[in-house]
Amino acid sequence: MRKNIVPAALKRNPNMLNNLTTSMNLQAAENALIRKLTEQVFAKYITITNDSFEVSTGILNEEEVLQRRAVYSAFKQIFPDNVRINNASIKSVLQAAKSADSKDNIQQDYAVHSTKKTVFVEPMQRWQKRRKRL
Repeated sequence: MRKNIVPAALKRNPNMLNNLTTSMNLQAAENALIRKLTEQVFAKYITITNDSFEVSTGILNEEEVLQRRAVYSAFKQIFPDNVRINNASIKSVLQAAKSADSKDNIQQDYAVHSTKKTVFVEPMQRWQKRRKRL
């Protein structure tokens, strides 16, 4: 690729390398902004406690991309590094925020359940024990 395609592309557009560099710098700046905004959303709406987390339903007032990234960050903090976070798990948390009394079983044997103001994500065994006491 480097020997064939890049020289041909440079013949067609001598500014190609400058254009690529500018585009990459813009992308890096946008990613940094999204990261910063995600951290703010996380701090405002998510509480981590050991192996579980809570999400305020107020997170729904934020842009969807920030909601998703903040919930993803919460999962990254409670799951081991080798666990891949499923898109379905993130969707389940955000869906629970939209509907009170929602319940779901997600990856790693975790439960997602909600009230009108909070979504809880915790190990299934803990949730089941608490439900038996009620």
